[in-house]
Amino acid sequence: MCIGGGFPSAVGLRFSMQAGQEANMLSIGLRSRLVAAVTGGLSRRAAAERFGVSVAGAVRWMQALNTVGTVEAKPQGGDTTSHHIEALRDVILNATKARRLAR
Repeated sequence: MCIGGGFPSAVGLRFSMQAGQEANMLSIGLRSRLVAAVTGGLSRRAAAERFGVSVAGAVRWMQALNTVGTVEAKPQGGDTTSHHIEALRDVILNATKARRLAR
């Protein structure tokens, strides 16, 4: 159901999520069908409307296909900082060793 400017109405919709599911993750099947529609000649805007996703999402998926070669979702969460610390491993260990020796 759409209201005014084409935005779907939340009235009457139910959202059921299992533990660990993300609300914004869309299936690889949906992404693949959208990509197939665009490569088959449909505009990104028309494909987004047909599959019920945002135009920005359709554009991003096509950009991802052209740059990385896939439309799979990127990993979410996880460790994003330890590689910074690991890069300074020797400096940190030498500093702590020097500090112990100075006592």
